[in-house]
Amino acid sequence: MQDSGQCITVTGTVYSSSSGTTEEPDGDLHFTLQLDPKYEKYPNDKDPQCIPHPAGFPACKNIIVEVICHNKIDPSYYTKFGRYCDGVNSILQGEPHQGDKLLVSGRWLTDKDETEPPQKRHAPWNEIHPASYIKKLS
Repeated sequence: MQDSGQCITVTGTVYSSSSGTTEEPDGDLHFTLQLDPKYEKYPNDKDPQCIPHPAGFPACKNIIVEVICHNKIDPSYYTKFGRYCDGVNSILQGEPHQGDKLLVSGRWLTDKDETEPPQKRHAPWNEIHPASYIKKLS
């Protein structure tokens, strides 16, 4: 479950483990963006890859970005939720790589995990979901 959020535009650098992106079974592409200083008010403090703020603030400089319907969907999701990606095209061609500088627009919200059983849930975190526009800056 996610709250409605607000539309934001931020810039930052792709900072994620391994190749920089994670393909989720629901078809979403996840990556972590290390926010430029101007946008550090939109962090994800619960990000396990958090880069602590250099000034010692408790805030993290990262935010998770999700591009919906980007990858192949596990058939179990269609069984459970229907064909929710039919007719939806990814806004992103290819995938961002570690170190890419991006401009990202989309809905800034808090992801509230509803995984069952509850003990497998992650803490709520801030993210841009869905990303509505992504432009590579460098």
